[in-house]
Amino acid sequence: MTTLLKHKKRDTGKKSARALRNDGLIPAIVYGNKLAPTPISITEPFIRSVLCSESGKNTLITLDVDGTEHQVLIHEVVKHAITGKVTHVDFLAIDPNKSLTITVPLKFEGNPRGVKLGGLLLTIINEVTVSCLPKDIPANLPVSIAHLGLEKALKITDISLPDGVSIINESNRVVVKVAAPKGTKAEDIENSEAS
Repeated sequence: MTTLLKHKKRDTGKKSARALRNDGLIPAIVYGNKLAPTPISITEPFIRSVLCSESGKNTLITLDVDGTEHQVLIHEVVKHAITGKVTHVDFLAIDPNKSLTITVPLKFEGNPRGVKLGGLLLTIINEVTVSCLPKDIPANLPVSIAHLGLEKALKITDISLPDGVSIINESNRVVVKVAAPKGTKAEDIENSEAS
C-alpha cells in the first residue's frame, strides 16, 4: 500500500511542539537516503489511518519535500505513556530501487486438524524479517495451518513467499506447532479417531 502524506514544515523546540499538539497536529521528522533531517508536522487522523491499515508501519508513504517526492516509511512512533496518543513520528526516507530489510507479520489461516482432535496450537513466532524492494513489501504473509496434525510443526521454510520477497530468518526455525494434550500420545488419539 502506498499513500500520499500531506504535511507542513515546522519550527523546532518544545514550545513549537506543544503549540502544534494544541492545534491537533503531531510533530515529526524525516531523514535518510541523503535527505537532511527535515522537521514537519502531520495530522493525527493521517497517522492513525496508516497505523490502523493492513500494512501498518510498513505502509509506503510518498512525501513531498520542497517539490521533490521521497518514498518514506514510519521508523518510530512515540506515544504518550498515559493517553496512548501519538506525540512524535520519525519517517525514514528510502531508495525505492534498493532492497531493504523489514519485519512483516504472519497471518495464520485455517483451523489445524490436530486442534480439532484436542491438540493445543502453539505459536512460536508471529512475524519474520524479509528482504525486498519497497514496492514489494507485503502487508503480511499468509500461512496455511489447516493441515497441521497432532505433534506436527510448520517451519519458516514452509512459508510461501510472493515474488521478490525472501525471508532472512533461519529457515528451519519452527513457526507454529500443534502439541498433543498433556499425558497423551498423538498416535493414540489419531488411532481412536480412526476406529
